[in-house]
Amino acid sequence: MGVVMNNYIGYHGTSEENFEKIEKEGFTYKLRDNHWLSPGIYFYLDDLEQAKVFVKNNPNYSNKCICVIEAEIECNEKYVLDFRKRENKSDFLRLYKEITDKKIELNYILDEKDKNINRSFLIAKFCIEQNKKIVIKTFLHKNRGIKEFESEIGYDSGIEYEEVQICVRDESCIKKIKKIYEEKEKILVFKTRKKWGK
Repeated sequence: MGVVMNNYIGYHGTSEENFEKIEKEGFTYKLRDNHWLSPGIYFYLDDLEQAKVFVKNNPNYSNKCICVIEAEIECNEKYVLDFRKRENKSDFLRLYKEITDKKIELNYILDEKDKNINRSFLIAKFCIEQNKKIVIKTFLHKNRGIKEFESEIGYDSGIEYEEVQICVRDESCIKKIKKIYEEKEKILVFKTRKKWGK
């Protein structure tokens, strides 16, 4: 069987200042212990509108001009960890169970309170061992990005908002970028909003 290449279109919200740096120097990211899908460069899959929602509501971009980058992403299928696929999810959960059953020793203590930290660490460990360059997962958020509509109809519909995020761990998978949306006026975001997904 020949090589199967997967192609994706991702959207990344950021500031105009950051976009200029990305054009010149490429993407960079901060190493944090609570990334959703391990450290990497994050995109919304085929969802320009959600990238707009994210960047417009992110306090990190308050009082800045914002934009959304469209990226063409390509990767050999065997290097993709796609949690939308049953076999990928089963492989990861097998590792998770072995660790929680203490069949695998770690030089790391899992956090008893923050499941995001645990998930980020374990996905990173799995990706390193299995040489995965991209991670994809669907997230559900109640009312995220559609609060205006729900306030108009006056009740909670009970429908969760679904978004697919791509974490690119290897920048060489990003083949082409372009700015697809921008706001020249600086936005003001108050820092009182709840964390996404909380």
